[in-house]
Amino acid sequence: MWGWYQWRIAMVEQAQPNAGHRALADLERLKAGLVVVTQNVDDLHERAGSRNVVLIAGARVKRRSAEPRASDGPPRMTVRTESTRRSYSR
Repeated sequence: MWGWYQWRIAMVEQAQPNAGHRALADLERLKAGLVVVTQNVDDLHERAGSRNVVLIAGARVKRRSAEPRASDGPPRMTVRTESTRRSYSR
């Protein structure tokens, strides 16, 4: 099963922001206080330039080792804004 996750992470890392991601980033620059709320975990909004992104499904797993560990704990929801990064347990 871990092989599927490694394959999926590799696919996500190859993805590029599309016109919709870039349009939201442009709108965010024009409209003060705009926040992008997404369930996507692929960082495409951030890579397109969005700075105020709320991830409601958690962040993409960062590779720490070859296998997941029980000590990694439960999934977390990450709120990213230009000035801060806070994580909340689900």
